[in-house]
Amino acid sequence: MRQKKSHQALDSTARQRIIGFDIDGVLTDEMSGGKNIWQREIEAYFPGIQLLEPDFTFTAAFGLSLEEVDRFMEERAPEVFRKVKPQPGSRELIEYLQDAGFTVHLITARFPCYEDVTREWLASHGFRPNALWFVNAKGALCRELGVELFVDDYWENCLDVRDHGIKALLMSAPHNLGCPEEQGICRVENWEEIRAHVREYYGLSGWERGQVSGTSAL
Repeated sequence: MRQKKSHQALDSTARQRIIGFDIDGVLTDEMSGGKNIWQREIEAYFPGIQLLEPDFTFTAAFGLSLEEVDRFMEERAPEVFRKVKPQPGSRELIEYLQDAGFTVHLITARFPCYEDVTREWLASHGFRPNALWFVNAKGALCRELGVELFVDDYWENCLDVRDHGIKALLMSAPHNLGCPEEQGICRVENWEEIRAHVREYYGLSGWERGQVSGTSAL
């Protein structure tokens, strides 16, 4: 998919209400019972393997080879994508934003071969984004789409979108807890904090805490 018309950076007086979210670790709730869903699946797939360090990549986190990661993803990723739960409050906030006139882009680094299972999962949990994108270079795409605020759990992606003039929210996860503070990147712990940042960024002073249905508060 490609967007033909690009948008210039917008100042605070001309916000277009275009917002973007990552999927894995942002829409999806990967932590359950104190252990990441991917860690549980990898430990079951590779008996005896242990987590070496919290890291975004399976090669560093578990000492796996690229060939082992590819084999695991081919065999197990679709099932993980199907059964992972959404983050509490994620669907409600996205639905609320769209009702209020926001354009919502979901931008994931998943391979395009997972598009069908991704769309099935989104539909089954009530997510209806304006557009779904499968790319690694998220900063350039966000700039092209006119995205003004983007949420991701991968530090490098947040740096990338920030360097393209876009405000970034870093969703806390074990693999990013050691990342330093950076101008233009704010850490969030949950979707309630995302809501608060959206309200502040867009000047939605009448948007009261906890209201996630209807648009009268906007």
